[in-house]
Amino acid sequence: MEFINLAFSKCRNSDLNNRITLIICLLLIVSKSFGQFNTPAINGVIAANEYGSHVNGANKNTSGSVNWYCTWDDTCVYFAIDDGFNVSWGGHALCVYLDVDPAVISNAGTGLDTGATYDQVTPNLVINADAFLFVKRGYKDRIIDSSGFWVSRKNGDSKITDWINTTTNTIEMRVRWDSLGVSARPSRFNWLGFISYNVSGGGCFGQMPSANGNGNTPNMPRYFKLEDTDSAALDMPFSKECYTHLGNSIYNFGPIDIYDFTINSTGDSIVRTAGDWNIEGNLYVENGVVDFDTGNNATAVHGDILIGSSGKLYLSDYPAGVSLKGDINNDGFFASMGSELSLNGDSLQLIEGTLNNTSNDTNNFSSLVLDNPSGVKLLDDIFIKKLNSATRRLQLDTGVLDINGKTLTLDTGVSISGTFSAGTMVEDTLGLLRWKINKNGSYKLPVGATLYSPLTVTFNSGTYASGAYFDVNLTEMKHPNNGSSDTFLNRYWSVNQSGISSFSADVLMEYPVSPISDVTGTESEMYAAKLTSSQWSLGNKNTTLGQILYPGATEFSDFTGGSSWVLLVMLLDFIIIENNSTLDISWNTASEINCSHFELFKVLEGQKNLIASRTGSGTTSEISEYHHNDRNVMEVNEYYLNQVDFDGNNTLYGPYFYHSKNAVKSLYVNDGVMYFSKEQKIQEINLYNVEGRLLEKFENLNGLSHISIPAEIQPQMVFVEARTKNATYLVKALVD
Repeated sequence: MEFINLAFSKCRNSDLNNRITLIICLLLIVSKSFGQFNTPAINGVIAANEYGSHVNGANKNTSGSVNWYCTWDDTCVYFAIDDGFNVSWGGHALCVYLDVDPAVISNAGTGLDTGATYDQVTPNLVINADAFLFVKRGYKDRIIDSSGFWVSRKNGDSKITDWINTTTNTIEMRVRWDSLGVSARPSRFNWLGFISYNVSGGGCFGQMPSANGNGNTPNMPRYFKLEDTDSAALDMPFSKECYTHLGNSIYNFGPIDIYDFTINSTGDSIVRTAGDWNIEGNLYVENGVVDFDTGNNATAVHGDILIGSSGKLYLSDYPAGVSLKGDINNDGFFASMGSELSLNGDSLQLIEGTLNNTSNDTNNFSSLVLDNPSGVKLLDDIFIKKLNSATRRLQLDTGVLDINGKTLTLDTGVSISGTFSAGTMVEDTLGLLRWKINKNGSYKLPVGATLYSPLTVTFNSGTYASGAYFDVNLTEMKHPNNGSSDTFLNRYWSVNQSGISSFSADVLMEYPVSPISDVTGTESEMYAAKLTSSQWSLGNKNTTLGQILYPGATEFSDFTGGSSWVLLVMLLDFIIIENNSTLDISWNTASEINCSHFELFKVLEGQKNLIASRTGSGTTSEISEYHHNDRNVMEVNEYYLNQVDFDGNNTLYGPYFYHSKNAVKSLYVNDGVMYFSKEQKIQEINLYNVEGRLLEKFENLNGLSHISIPAEIQPQMVFVEARTKNATYLVKALVD
């Protein structure tokens, strides 16, 4: 049942113009259920159960009154014709050209593109043929390409098994794959055929495909393409008729319904003047020009658009546009001419190549419409340019446009429209969505990742230089500098601009809240916040479900949401300067939020001791300065700074060290006696216990080098404060 469903899908997808009916689809399903390998008997009779499905477009096709048949198996390929010709002695011949190792571009591989001459017919081919099969009553030949020349293998050496039925005018033939230049059944091949005659100057008819030329030197730009020769494959010998340009430039090309359409002719042009184009496979512009001209004609490409380095593709300057189900890859020249490209495939589509030219009207897009549930991914940067006064847009109808680390730039005047959601948005976690602007206004960027979270930037004022733009990149995680612990947004938007000066802009952040919430904590307690140069500033508090606003931004950076302490105190510096008898300590903050006070600690006896407290600035984005003078100078001074919020939250900074060059290095205590140097000219010594209580004071020490410590304060750890005329020093000692 799964196979039948797949067959229905193939039939339905290829029947956009209702040319294949449901009955034919059912016949194809029934036929293919037996596989391609239904080996026919070569007996001059085409039985109902031979050659697979006898339905045009399957294993059978009709040219005029001639019926063609084809199938294959692992060993051989089989061709047959009946009706509409004469197989009397020396009469009409069955002619087939095969390319058993085809290149992607049909005439860009190995093999010969000028046919062998039989019955005075020398065709011009668009396949690089490896073999030519010729069967008529009384003669047959297998001619193969050998180093660029046709080499004949006649009659018995032809390795062709054939049967000609003069009663029913039927020719059947079989030839082994390994006689065609390959060792076994090829995975794919191209072919074309015709019926030749050798009377009245010779010629050909009954061409297959039927639109190929006739006469003595016919152009044969059409062929059949087989992309999968496995027995169970859906490829059938007449199902993929292809066209490759042959001959001179064509300036009045009309409608076409084809599988692959190819031009690979340097210097040649194909210009469409009327009619719709339906290309079931790929459009190859390898060399030469394809020009859709000015008509209001529809173009549908169900495969890929591939432009080679020497190819040029001009779309119509009428906005009818192109429907594309595959990928687009431009390695050459692409001119959108104002047309709209609709990406409406059934599987992921890719945009690749040179499509980001911002300086002129080529190698970029005019309008893109995304209508693919499986999405579209960029493999290179692209630019959507407004070419003229017509409306140009990025339209998101269905599916996700994955920027994939690239930059998608919208020109000034290009709009973004659609019904946006998690399934219809621009995936912007890697890369940039950029918008060129020249005036005030509101610009909504429908970005997201696993969750849809658009950003709207409204410019209320500003000066816009030529080429000015702003762009956005989304990161789906809590901002690493977001200090909020209980309420915050699990994403942030990085916004950048160029060429916009003296501006004021409102930045509206939207985020999902149902059924999956992107908010941790209480949404109503969340503020919009902006981070610039390591400094946070607050916007508005949340009042509307699923959005927060940062108004009046005069510069861009990262935007997110958090609680009131999302703006942690940004400490710029902590400075210690030794000045005579003191250490001058200062610290500056770049911003504060909810800041109650600062506590300055000094490490004494391995413990942090509070030595000063300073009132904070509350909430501010201005620089704030704080000072303290420490008169207890030690050889090594260790400090910590603790910032305390009004709600009791705190942040500890440090440690900060200062090594004093002027501290008393010769001051020490031994066996109850304190020794010091006369050269220090110490005037006063104070002894403190570890709680900071004064134990003893010694004065008038001029000329002394030691003093005894009273027995009642022994033994314990003390701090010795030594004062000179110009400095105060503090050392730690054990009195025992």
